[in-house]
Amino acid sequence: QDKPIFTELNFSLEEGEFILLSGESGCGKSTLLNCLNGVIPHVWQGQMEGEVLVGGLETTSISLKELVQQVGTLWQDVESQLTQLSVEDELVFGLENIGLSREESDERLNSVLPLVSLEREASLQDLSGGQKQRLALGALLAMLPRVILLDEPLANLDLPGAHRFLIFLKELCRQGKTVLMVEHRLDLSARYVDRLLYMDQGRITLDLRNRDRILQEEALKGNMAGRYPTSFGDRKAVGEQAAAGKGKGKSTGSFDRPSLELEALWAAYGKKKVWSGLDLRLEPGERLVLLGENGCGKTTFLKLLGGVRRGLKAGYRQFKLLGSPAKKIRKPFYSRRMGFVMQNPNHQLFMQTVELEVALNAPGHEEVQNILELFGLEELSGRHPLSLSQGQKRLLAVAASVAHQPQILLLDEPTIGQDYNSLQKIIQVLNYLNREQGMTIITATHDRKAAENLGDRALAFKRGEVKILEGREKIGEYWNNISTSF
Repeated sequence: QDKPIFTELNFSLEEGEFILLSGESGCGKSTLLNCLNGVIPHVWQGQMEGEVLVGGLETTSISLKELVQQVGTLWQDVESQLTQLSVEDELVFGLENIGLSREESDERLNSVLPLVSLEREASLQDLSGGQKQRLALGALLAMLPRVILLDEPLANLDLPGAHRFLIFLKELCRQGKTVLMVEHRLDLSARYVDRLLYMDQGRITLDLRNRDRILQEEALKGNMAGRYPTSFGDRKAVGEQAAAGKGKGKSTGSFDRPSLELEALWAAYGKKKVWSGLDLRLEPGERLVLLGENGCGKTTFLKLLGGVRRGLKAGYRQFKLLGSPAKKIRKPFYSRRMGFVMQNPNHQLFMQTVELEVALNAPGHEEVQNILELFGLEELSGRHPLSLSQGQKRLLAVAASVAHQPQILLLDEPTIGQDYNSLQKIIQVLNYLNREQGMTIITATHDRKAAENLGDRALAFKRGEVKILEGREKIGEYWNNISTSF
């Protein structure tokens, strides 16, 4: 692009510092990390001016093999950096590439296995998003880098896992590691970090080293997104236009059949049951959130509902979607009457531009423009979807999934990678669609704000069991009970 991503960007990091880098989605945070680790300019070409020094070494003048032993990076898209089939092979892959002996590789492997909390023989295809994140971090730490760069590491972690992870990072800093973490979840990380850098339009506009000031900034940004109004203000008319297409006239009362009916549902991978004994009935227009720790079965539940059942076994007394028995449902039903936003947006973005991605499901040009405006994607309409930030990709995936106005919308962690303003926008848009079109929305999330503002009820998954929580108050109590141990 013609416009520079950074403008006169200057800062330094000290040994042992724990730094939080925050800013709106798409402001250049991930690009900055790729300048620090040498991916730019060694892998990604572009015009680059100025200097980047790591441990006194200029990144443009030393090889990537030398750099990876100085700087370790945990990418935002964790799956993009996992290359092997088993946990053990993934943990030693980098060590083999730099030529370590078998004995030294085994020693480092044994030191990081307790961190990842996974069986060394476990297959990567069976791991949840949070488990894959722990594995990628273990592979990174096995390289013993001096500087650790983390791009949205809390995004896929449940609340206890996020706190344990932050405590672990703090300990790494006490041992002399320098940690730079890109993160939107200031509410979780503010009390752990030593320093906050805030980026806006290619500049560092805030550099706070005082713990009280960092906590004040977290409170300020949290309050900005703490209210979720029921109307859109100047966007309300746009939303009304978007609802006026083929879904015109839809409302909660216009459906006479439940959206979902389940009795004694269970799910398993091979011989291992994920959960069992699930009874649930959802009426049209209800909002359900799925809560629980990583690997508890939230995504499995969404896959069952969305017809994505490869490698998955299930049984039930009754399973109906929009009044139709699951056994009789064919593939066109899912694409026409349901929407599914996956945890990794890269898995469902196919077109050449943002506008074409929305147009793939929208009934006409006017509806495409309405959806783009509703989600605030107008300025990005000509961009290639895979050139967007992870937060922008996720916003686009949601927009594309609602373009055909499905009766049931399944969302797997839709707020990952969203800054406070984008989080508020997603919640407002989804609640508008729920209210005006009677869309039933089922959301898996680790974000408290999303859970409390997208849920009338919740399913809490824990150790193979599922408990129904009725009302926003009960959802709040769930989060309070988790938070009291930290």
